[in-house]
Amino acid sequence: MGEYFAEAPRMLAAGRIPPGLTRTLPLAEASKAHHLQETGTGRGKILLSRA
Repeated sequence: MGEYFAEAPRMLAAGRIPPGLTRTLPLAEASKAHHLQETGTGRGKILLSRA
C-alpha cells in the first residue's frame, strides 16, 4: 500500500488516474453541494466554479 500511495499523486498528475469528478456546480450552489455530499446522493467529487 505504501508504494501505491507514493505513486498515486504522480499518476494523477500524469492523467493516468481519473480524478472522479462527477459534477460541477456554481459557487452560489455550495449549500447544494454540501447537501449532496452529506446525504450520500453526490458520488465522487463536486467542483464549485465561479462561472
